[in-house]
Parts: sequence; structure tokens; C-alpha cells
Amino acid sequence: MAKRGEHYEQSFEAYLNHCQLPYVPVSQQHKALFAGNSLKSFDFIVYPKKHFKNRVPIILVDVKGRKLPFKDFNNNKHGENWVTNDDIESMQQWQEIFRADKTDDYLAIFVFAYWIFDIPEDFIPQTACDLFINENKYYYFTTLDLAAYCRHMTDRSEKWQTVNMPRKIFRQLTCKFKDFINARNT
Repeated sequence: MAKRGEHYEQSFEAYLNHCQLPYVPVSQQHKALFAGNSLKSFDFIVYPKKHFKNRVPIILVDVKGRKLPFKDFNNNKHGENWVTNDDIESMQQWQEIFRADKTDDYLAIFVFAYWIFDIPEDFIPQTACDLFINENKYYYFTTLDLAAYCRHMTDRSEKWQTVNMPRKIFRQLTCKFKDFINARNT
């Protein structure tokens, strides 16, 4: 496993390894330059297992880390989902760059990696609780494809150049990463 900068990306990479999904980590060292434009890097290229037989799209993943108190997670109140305008524009361009070779299809997605904190001491995770434990931290991975995000995004902060989605719509449209990937592997 490559040493990655943020614990959110590290935990997602550990999750990919746990699920035995083929992937390539993308270097975060430099911004890429294409056609004179500087592009923010995304984090992973993930190959669904069915890709090799059924030509399922290859997934370009940009991990967005967010903190979430356990009580909010437990009450299904996740939904902090802001991204920058640069995230949107770069992912759109990456998707087009990868699709330009016409040999494979590519799907750009955001994975929101929620670090669940303030977990009660008596909490015992069950197999079905959807939390992934990495280095004694609990994570919940949910995903939304770029096109769906763009259809529902609204300006959040002009000063910080950020956008987001209303949380209710976000929760309706996202799915757990494991369900997202399983749908592509069946």
C-alpha cells in the first residue's frame, strides 16, 4: 500500500485492499498540466472486477474526507458534502481525457469518507454496520457520481469557491461504496 498524505485516503486504500479490488493510486505530488490547464489530481483509478469481462466503466475516484460524530451517523444525519469548483472542473476534464482513448469507458465519482468519531466506549461494531476500521478509526464510505453531483450542486461559498448539495438530496442519491461497486460486479 502506498503511503498517502491524508488518513481518509489511506483508509479508503486499505478498504480497497480489504475488498480485493484492483486499483492504481494516483500521485498527489504535482498538478497535471493538460492543454495548458493545471488539473487537480484525483486519488484512485479503480477497476471493478467485471470490467475485464463485461467492459464495466473504470472508476476515477476523488476521496473527500469529512468528520462525523457517531450520534449523527447513527441517526443517518451524514451529508456534509462540499467540494471546490476546482474539484468539479478537474474531475470533468479527467473523465474526458480518459474517455478520449475510446478503448474504455470511465466514470468519475466522489467518495465521501466520513471519519466517525465520539464513538461510545460500549459500541460493538457488527458485520452489517457498514463501518470500516483502519488504524483504530472508524470510517463510512459513500459515493456519488460526478454527473449526479453536478445536477444538484449549488453555490456554497463564493469566497472559498465551493459548492455543495442539499443534505436531503445528497442522502437520497448517494449509496454506500460497497453497494456501488457490487452493482458493477454482478
